[in-house]
Amino acid sequence: MTQTLLFLSFVTIRVFFRYFLYVLLAWMGLLVAYALLAAAGTFVAVNREFKPVDSGITVFVTTNGFHTDVILPVRQRRDKCFRVLLPPELASRYAEHAYVSFGWGDRNFYLESYNGNFPAVTTILSTLFVPGKTLMHVDFYKNAPKVGKRVKRLVLTPGQYEKLVDFVDASFLQQQGGFVKLSQVGYYATDYFFEAEGRYHLFNTCNVWTGNALQQAGVKVSYWTPLERSVFYYLE
Repeated sequence: MTQTLLFLSFVTIRVFFRYFLYVLLAWMGLLVAYALLAAAGTFVAVNREFKPVDSGITVFVTTNGFHTDVILPVRQRRDKCFRVLLPPELASRYAEHAYVSFGWGDRNFYLESYNGNFPAVTTILSTLFVPGKTLMHVDFYKNAPKVGKRVKRLVLTPGQYEKLVDFVDASFLQQQGGFVKLSQVGYYATDYFFEAEGRYHLFNTCNVWTGNALQQAGVKVSYWTPLERSVFYYLE
């Protein structure tokens, strides 16, 4: 009887480890496949004919190492960015600020990142594998960001800039002709969250949003930008 139980235990453990190995290999295969797709999407450029202009409208692309944003000039009240993208109360409050940044991302990930907190592992996994609701993150700057490894400067024509603004505008969820601002404050005193269009998942990340924005503006950028390095590859 004892030998039978030992044998059954051995078989159970063996079966368990076999299935564990299969699952592990499957996950590794998925990671390798994703890495290959990301590399292929990064190396293939779109808008190859893009040429920087000497004078025009200056915008910036920034990263914190994982997440990317686009930064647009507030400029004058007649500027389309000011008129289209900024709700009246914010347009009035930040009329003297020079720039405003826009980022798109997973709702739960954003909201669990308050006070420098890192989201729970379950939230991260859900963010990647379960298409989830999204938010637009809006922040204001009094001065232009300093260009460096994590900040790239682009000069666009008025037509290119307008296309970029149109893309950002279309990313906001709109109800009754206006944006839907969350009641809670952002991470600091000058940033806010708004409900957004689209679903976030492994193949439609915050960096894919930035890449798509640049593509619509006609900027030379990678075909698919799931990672922040993908966004910056042709901006270097």
